[in-house]
Amino acid sequence: MVRGGIPWWLWGMIIFGTAIVALATVVALWPQDSEALYQTAIDSFDEGDSETFKASLASLRNDADYADHVIFLEGLDAAKEGKDLRALELFESVKDNDALKPLVLQNIGRSFTATGQYKKAIEAFDASIALDSENADETRIMVAQLYYGIGGLKHAESLLNTVIESATDKPTMAYSLRAKIRAEMFSYADAVEDYALLLETPGDRAAASPALIADYVRALLKVGDEARIQEAATEMAADLMDQQLQWQLNMAAGNREQVLDAIAATKGSPNSPGPTDKIEAQAALEVGRYEAAAKMIRTAIGNRPRDIDTFELAAKIFEAAGMADEQKNAEQNIEKLRQLQQDYLATLTEIGDDIKSADLRLKLAEILVELAQFQEANRWYSVAAMIDPERREEATAALEELRQLRSLPPVLVPFEEEK
Repeated sequence: MVRGGIPWWLWGMIIFGTAIVALATVVALWPQDSEALYQTAIDSFDEGDSETFKASLASLRNDADYADHVIFLEGLDAAKEGKDLRALELFESVKDNDALKPLVLQNIGRSFTATGQYKKAIEAFDASIALDSENADETRIMVAQLYYGIGGLKHAESLLNTVIESATDKPTMAYSLRAKIRAEMFSYADAVEDYALLLETPGDRAAASPALIADYVRALLKVGDEARIQEAATEMAADLMDQQLQWQLNMAAGNREQVLDAIAATKGSPNSPGPTDKIEAQAALEVGRYEAAAKMIRTAIGNRPRDIDTFELAAKIFEAAGMADEQKNAEQNIEKLRQLQQDYLATLTEIGDDIKSADLRLKLAEILVELAQFQEANRWYSVAAMIDPERREEATAALEELRQLRSLPPVLVPFEEEK
């Protein structure tokens, strides 16, 4: 049938198209679910999707009932941009909203942490946890991160233990930070167990950051777990960005010739990863070339005069070479270095949950200077300067002195010819 010269099927399409346009118009004009918009904004913020976050925030501004949510989201955005003082103003203005309060207090804690107001940060975190203790593991981890950042490693570990013990799944962030803390406190076996849980499956290993894999390998080499070393050499060595660490792992796995060939290929190269005397000394020891090993390890000691691993290898080499005096000297250096490590641990224990003492942080820094761990010493001088304005000048001067160092310190116990 034809109506007005237009076939009936074309009339049908026109009517259908008109209906679709009308429906789309109704949907566009229909009020959007503000709670869904808010959740979309939160999700997109967490995922770093700025475009969706801003679009959701703009739409949410149309609902007066969600004015506090808008302010909270603006606070998140300000904090992300490093404008923590502005973020604090925004968060403080909506912290009495019962629906938002735990999350607002958590973020107040974050911004107080970022501005160095640690006491206020802890109070905000604790208040957030008290309001929603069953869902507060993320906040507890933030408190642990705060304490870790300012030297309260022991207390941070205790907080993480609580999170891990009560978790029904695998709290990756808690395990990762606890492993890092344990390694820094020389509890390498415990650190390895935490790292192993994080790298349990092929999927875990594929998703792991290069830094986490490197930290695991360093702890593993300290422990000497042969089965895990073999597994790591097979599955992780190629992912290590640190060439020296890769060689150390392969040496520990028994791939000596492969490592020596790789070292030989880098000799004289501008891309050489640094001194290889320690690795070559280990290789020489393994094949019974004790005199060569002794010569190489002496060079390695010159390059690492406060490295306990180097002296432990030296003691083995000197013993194998029948060099009793040198062996005794290496053992004396080991003893001195272990005492410094114990002093470091004792200072960490003394810090506990203290957030004010610059003296203890300065003491940590001084011990780390003695251990020739200058990067870590720099960290604690900086923390001391931050937490106590009255000691800032002293800490800053120590930092500057550290930066002016142009040579490594001597061994703690000189060899006979050095005395």
